[in-house]
Amino acid sequence: MPKINPNHFYQYLRCPSWIWLDVFGDAEKRRQLHPLSELLWRQGLLHDTHIIPNQEFVKVENDDLDDAATETLRLMRQGRQTIYRGVLIDDEWVARPDVLERVEGKSLFGNYYYVACDIKRVRYLEDVHRFQGVFYALLLEKIQGTRPVQGYVMNPDKEVLNFIIEDSLEKFHLTLGEIEKILRGEKPPPFISSACRESPWLNHCIKEAESCDDLALIAHVSSDERSSFIEAGYASVRELVKVPVDLVVKKVTGVGKRRIEHLYRQAQVLVEGNPILIEPIDLSKAPVELYIDIESDPLRDVEYLFGVLVCEGDKATYTPFFADSPEEEKSAWLSFVNFVGKYKGAPIYHYGHFEIFVIQRLAEKYGHALENFETLSDIGRAVFHNAVFPVYFYSLKDIARVLGFNWRHPEASGLNSIFWYHNWIETNNRKTREDIINYNEDDVRATKLLKDWLVKKSGEKKV
Repeated sequence: MPKINPNHFYQYLRCPSWIWLDVFGDAEKRRQLHPLSELLWRQGLLHDTHIIPNQEFVKVENDDLDDAATETLRLMRQGRQTIYRGVLIDDEWVARPDVLERVEGKSLFGNYYYVACDIKRVRYLEDVHRFQGVFYALLLEKIQGTRPVQGYVMNPDKEVLNFIIEDSLEKFHLTLGEIEKILRGEKPPPFISSACRESPWLNHCIKEAESCDDLALIAHVSSDERSSFIEAGYASVRELVKVPVDLVVKKVTGVGKRRIEHLYRQAQVLVEGNPILIEPIDLSKAPVELYIDIESDPLRDVEYLFGVLVCEGDKATYTPFFADSPEEEKSAWLSFVNFVGKYKGAPIYHYGHFEIFVIQRLAEKYGHALENFETLSDIGRAVFHNAVFPVYFYSLKDIARVLGFNWRHPEASGLNSIFWYHNWIETNNRKTREDIINYNEDDVRATKLLKDWLVKKSGEKKV
């Protein structure tokens, strides 16, 4: 069985098949990822050493894990205060936490022991962070004879988020058991979610699910709900929609009536291929409307582009506020805020919760300007509650493409925008900068198209 490492917990929570396919799958079907992808899905930062409070840390440079583990152990025995990128190995476990910090206490080394801390761009802890922290703690216990009481994550604001190791042990061991079964060869059932987009096996998983019309194709269905439908005798999407929904409600146990009706409707639309509006939405057209989209680079912890589409009557004008370097984030943000402030009272549309999060964070970071965003309206939320689309994922791109919208760049994506920004920083290539701005403009225009569709369908519903 391959060695277990903290990344397995991330992969398992995103897509259990990711682990199985990495070990047992056909490598030729694995999508080639950008070199920075792993750092992205680890939620790491490109330059994070400036965050470490003790700037006299010692860094383990060796790329060979066994040699790096030997060096780390030597540094731990010396009692070095802060060890950056050390390696911990014991039997079938291996880990490379960002920081090992010496604290007072007892261990095999003497009157001190080490705790582990990762540096991540997070504002709150999720299961994956806790599981990885428990993994470090149990590994440290094997090496130094003392288990740390707490796990730690430090974010770019130098805020330390911590949790009690003991509180997460039970869930950790349950998850570890599932990971071990997969690594021993037990193939998990097909499953697709928005989190799978980060997996290099996404296209393979979709094709596998499509080949058997698996219920995993139904957007937002959970693995437990899928199992409940299968136990009731519905093994595929088409088998499910062949029978009346009332009968499905009677036969499926463990899933609420409204939830069954929602998933059934999603399956119907998936088979029929046409989007529908369930209930009309009050999105009446205003004299002036704004559509916004924000691009963020989590590896540098910077928001680098704020795009605004201003619609007045039949005229739509796009204005970008671009940070040509991370140091220009503040000026780009303030220009964006002042521009939006000129249209006081106009509705501001965006897709998804990300823009709300960024606006709140930057308002706090650079000065309160939330009064300029009192009319924010999330089109994504309106879609989720009132519309059904024949898609596997409810991203703006998936939905807008159903409505006929196409992005100008063939490889347009939020991920590639980040990589293009890195290219812009390194090469000053004007074409790359143009690609980033065009991608952002396409996003806001797609948001407007979706809002217009909702308005049109709402009008038809009311007639």
